[in-house]
Parts: sequence; structure tokens; C-alpha cells
Amino acid sequence: MHKLSGKQCKMARSLLKWNIYDLANHVKGILPKRIDSFEHSMVHLIEWENDEMVRAFKKQGILFKSDMDVALHKVEQTQDVQTAGMTEEGAHIRLDADQNVLSDSSAEKTAGVDAPLTPEEKRRAEAENTQPTR
Repeated sequence: MHKLSGKQCKMARSLLKWNIYDLANHVKGILPKRIDSFEHSMVHLIEWENDEMVRAFKKQGILFKSDMDVALHKVEQTQDVQTAGMTEEGAHIRLDADQNVLSDSSAEKTAGVDAPLTPEEKRRAEAENTQPTR
């Protein structure tokens, strides 16, 4: 199994648009505070924690490549509103040897894409019988 670094964990969450609570919900038994400490290099993961986090990321389409490259590939499954449009094929974050971000194509892939309207925004638009506004 891939040995996950704190920076890779943070980059993978960024590609998925997850916060630490989202990740903790996908990985049973690891608290958000532990994830935060790991990402800030304050703790190391136990082997089972590493394996569970890598599995959760891979299930969502994250690929861990050589030289600290983290990529997101399209996952063939039904997506809900929270993840719609967030699994753009080829989106990736590239890190240098010191784990500094060299490039982040996830922002480019989602640029100009409006987020879905909330139920309240839809009701307001229908009541006004106009174009939805924010």
C-alpha cells in the first residue's frame, strides 16, 4: 500500500473538495484532530490508518504517483450534489521534493462552473418567476 504523506493527504482532500471532517467520515476510526495533526507533520500514521486513508482516497478516484504527484481521475459512479463536477479527469496537484505545490489543475477544471442552487435559492427563483440569482 502507498505510504501517504501529510501533504499528499491535504492535496488529495483539496482535489475532492473535502475538509478533514469529510475525510474522517469516509475513514472509520480516525478522528479529524488526528488527520489535522498528521497533515501538519505532528504525528505519523499507524499502518492501518495509512491503509484506510489511502483506500478511501482511491475509492474516490485519487491516484498517488511517483515524485509526490497526486491526481484525480474520473470515477465511474453516480455522484451526488456535493461531489458533482469535482472528479474532472486529469485534475492533479504536483509537488516538488520539498512538498511545495508546483501546480494545481483542479482550480482550472472547475473555474467558471457554478455551484448547484440551494433549495432556498430555487424556491426564491420560482416564487419570483425569474432567473436564479445569488
